Amino acid sequence: MMSRRYPVEDDKPWYRQFWPWFVFALPAIAVIAGITTVIIANQNRPIVVPHDDAFKGPAKTQPARIPAKQEQTPAP
Repeated sequence: MMSRRYPVEDDKPWYRQFWPWFVFALPAIAVIAGITTVIIANQNRPIVVPHDDAFKGPAKTQPARIPAKQEQTPAP
């Protein structure tokens, strides 16, 4: 009986192989991207308008313009 020898890559320790680092890198990149997003969002916060000023502000500065009614002439 003749046994065939297939190449085995288990001769290297796990930390010297490619796939464990690839698998670990994907979640690590997602965590780093999430932390970066939170930092950027906190540094560039939007201006919050108080509830009362949101409805009163534009009405006080500019009055609403209502178009004048045009009289309709009856058709002959």
